[in-house]
Amino acid sequence: MLDKLKLLAQDTAVYGASTILARGLNYLLVPLYANLLTTFDNGIHALIYANIALANVLFAYGMETSYLKVASESSRSGEDSSRCFSTAIISLLLTSTAFTACILFFAPAIAELIGLSVNQKEFIRYAAVILWLDAMLVIPFADLRLKRKAVRFAVARVLGVVAVVITAVILIVQFKTGLKGAFFANIVGSLISLLIV
Repeated sequence: MLDKLKLLAQDTAVYGASTILARGLNYLLVPLYANLLTTFDNGIHALIYANIALANVLFAYGMETSYLKVASESSRSGEDSSRCFSTAIISLLLTSTAFTACILFFAPAIAELIGLSVNQKEFIRYAAVILWLDAMLVIPFADLRLKRKAVRFAVARVLGVVAVVITAVILIVQFKTGLKGAFFANIVGSLISLLIV
C-alpha cells in the first residue's frame, strides 16, 4: 500500500510540475501578444481559441476516457492493449480528418458564423489544423499516462510549449508575421509534441 502511495505521489509531482511549467511558459506569450499584436488581432485570437476549446470536445468525443477504461481493463486481464490503442487512434484519425475537412471547406461560413469576416477564413483553417493535431495527441498522451510514463508525458508537453514560445517569438518579433505567427507557433508546438509521443 505504501509503495502505491509513493508511486502516486511521484506521478502527481511529475504531472503537476509539467502542467505548471507548461502554463507558466504559455503565460510568456501574453505580453508578447498584447504588445505586438493589434487589439483587433488579439480579439480574433481570443475568439478563435475560445471556439477551439469547445471544438476540442467534439474532436475527442470522450475517446480518452474510453481508451483509458478499456485499455486498463485489457491490461488487468492480461490481454494486449495495443489493439485498443490502434482502434482508438484510427477512430480519431478518421473522424478528426473528416471534421477538419469540413472546417476547411466551410471556413468562410464558419468565420461569419462566429462574427469574423470572410477575409479572416484563414484563421479558421489554421484552427482546424490545430484541432486535428490536438486530437491526434489525445490517445498517445492517454497511453503514456496509462503506462505510467510520466517523464515522457511531461517532456512532450513542456517541449511542445517551449516550441510554441520560441516559434512565436521568432515569427512575431523577427519576421513580423502578426496573428499568423501565433497560429503557426501553436501548430509547430503540437507537431513537436506529436513527434515526441
